[in-house]
Amino acid sequence: MVSKKIFWITTSTLCFTMFCTIGVLLMVKSKAEKRLANASKYLRELGDQYIDYVVHVDQEIPLKTEVNITRSIPVNIDMSINDSVQIKANIPVKDSIVVPINLQLNEMLDVDTSIAVTRQVTVMLETEIAIDQKFKAKPLGDKWGIDIPIEALLKLNQPVFISFPEALPVNSRIPVKIPIKQNMPTLIQMNVPMNQKIPLSLPIRNQQALVSFTTSMPIEGLIPIVMDIPVKIPLRETPIKKYLDLVADELDDMLSF
Repeated sequence: MVSKKIFWITTSTLCFTMFCTIGVLLMVKSKAEKRLANASKYLRELGDQYIDYVVHVDQEIPLKTEVNITRSIPVNIDMSINDSVQIKANIPVKDSIVVPINLQLNEMLDVDTSIAVTRQVTVMLETEIAIDQKFKAKPLGDKWGIDIPIEALLKLNQPVFISFPEALPVNSRIPVKIPIKQNMPTLIQMNVPMNQKIPLSLPIRNQQALVSFTTSMPIEGLIPIVMDIPVKIPLRETPIKKYLDLVADELDDMLSF
């Protein structure tokens, strides 16, 4: 009887232990399935995500193309123009200048003219006048007179006033010796012909011009590019998505019997 009782106790203990172990295992399986399902879910969601990456670009891109510009564009101008201009013209000159004159005039001038003397001229008369004629003397009145012959030499030395009613003709050579030293204002009025090239140096700074292009303009050069480009890479379009789904499927089937 004792052995039978021990048997039942042992059997009951073993059954209880087995049921507890099975319960624990079922709980562990349930929890493992839940976590494996979450891991599978996270892997599938990870396959639908994006990878954010920043690409740094520092290079020169060759450019060779043609562009058509349909409107006028402003172009900054900063240059210098060096050229020459041909000028042909008659330049009127009207001015007054002072000309210094320093002359020594020493000439013989021929004079042929008439001079009008408007006032009396005093002439000192020194001469002898011979007298040989008869003078009538009237001592007894006007009815009777006596002719007296007189012959003599009369000396004169006295001033005589002479007037010239007509212009006096003058024909002679007159010596002229005159120093001339003075500043003479001189009027200049003329047309000066001009035909020459004038050098032109014209700086053009900080200006703008509107430029229109009627034909296509070729452009060739190197474009320097330095930039950081954010790139979003979808994992769905990469082989990573495939393998993540395979791992998720394996996790889903791990506890399937």
